[in-house]
Amino acid sequence: MSEAEKNLSALKGKIYKYSFLTAVVIEAISLIFLGFDRQFAAGLILGTCISAVNFRLHVLQILTLDFSQGKRRRGVLIKYVIRIVLYAISFYLALRISYICALGALLGFMTQKVAIVAEFVFRPLFTKKEEPETPKQYNNLDEDGWPEKKRWYDYDYDPERDRKVRSRKGR
Repeated sequence: MSEAEKNLSALKGKIYKYSFLTAVVIEAISLIFLGFDRQFAAGLILGTCISAVNFRLHVLQILTLDFSQGKRRRGVLIKYVIRIVLYAISFYLALRISYICALGALLGFMTQKVAIVAEFVFRPLFTKKEEPETPKQYNNLDEDGWPEKKRWYDYDYDPERDRKVRSRKGR
């Protein structure tokens, strides 16, 4: 197993953990508004599981990409359609049970997305990055003896030279 696959495996574990934790939080919040509703819980479990399966299919798609032009487009499109059909079938089944079950399934579909946003947006915002120590050779760059950069106003304007340059360009 390569280093990239190990990192991806660790990332998948975090995403799955956060998505199921998100589902538990959604269920806890639903207890306040709906009380314990089996249909909502079933829809939430269905949506979370389908979302996890689709995430797994997406990861497999990324790992098995064939970089020849025709096969890549066709394979990506087919796997994308399969994932959308899985969402559609599970939502239809949840909708056939009840609207509350369909709502739970929709929220279950969103658990993977919430987990990904939590991992890549919120975690970097709240974690402190340690800055590496700068080497001694870069500490006093203002005193290194290099001249300062000249600005446009440091140059003298010579209209005669400007006229010569314009005449050479054909103006």
